[in-house]
Amino acid sequence: MISKVTNILIVSRPANVLITAVSVWVGNWFAGGETGGIPLYIACFSAGLICAGGNVVNDFFDLEVDRIIKPLRPYPAGKVNSTDMLVSGSFFFLSGLYLSFQINLLCFIIAVMTTAGLMIYNMTAKNIPFWGNLLVGILSSLAFFYGSAVSGKIWASLIPGIFALLYHTGREIMKDVEDVEGDRRTERITLPIKYGIKKAVNTGLFFFFLILVLTPLPYIFMNYSLYYLIVVIAGVDLLIWWIIILHLNSGNLNKIGFTNKILKIGMIFGLAALILK
Repeated sequence: MISKVTNILIVSRPANVLITAVSVWVGNWFAGGETGGIPLYIACFSAGLICAGGNVVNDFFDLEVDRIIKPLRPYPAGKVNSTDMLVSGSFFFLSGLYLSFQINLLCFIIAVMTTAGLMIYNMTAKNIPFWGNLLVGILSSLAFFYGSAVSGKIWASLIPGIFALLYHTGREIMKDVEDVEGDRRTERITLPIKYGIKKAVNTGLFFFFLILVLTPLPYIFMNYSLYYLIVVIAGVDLLIWWIIILHLNSGNLNKIGFTNKILKIGMIFGLAALILK
């Protein structure tokens, strides 16, 4: 029993769950809400649960692909079965939705939209080139709006929401490039399979280039602090420049997996920069 719970926690991707919870906290910070208080804690926890549910569902539907490219993951390795995945995914989703209802109606609506979007993505949209990636970007950005909705000021998180949409869309495209062999063998249709690896990589890099263009603007026009500018340049922009130089017009898959891990580090620096606004 303990082993199964441990493996389900691995499937839920605790690092992603934590980043989601912090994103909600940052969204509330932008709305001028208190950095503590029961409603905010509930929002962070409920968003983390919904994120965990999405990750479990993702692995459930990606079984055949993961058997090829990630055979040591708990589900393809047989450490948990389909019933475990369905029960735990449902538990995470329903618990997150229930908690969101305890905050306010706006938070509940965002939670329902996110849960529905995650299900739509995993059941159908992940097989729609580009639009499936864009949907993930939109869903990821909702964590910030969810946090600001705790204070009833949903649009206060517009800036971090835009950055999150661009960053996660680009990263999802790069992840599709990383998974291209498994997707091809399971007959999934993704951006790199339909249009080629080089075009898919350049599309992902375009979203990162937009971030480079936009990140200085809050400092220039919106009185964001110098600390924000320093952290966003050192921790996000330089990282993106390195990735663009490394991969522009390249069809080489050897370093894509490493790049996607590095991009997760960029998320952490991005959140830190926003906190220092």
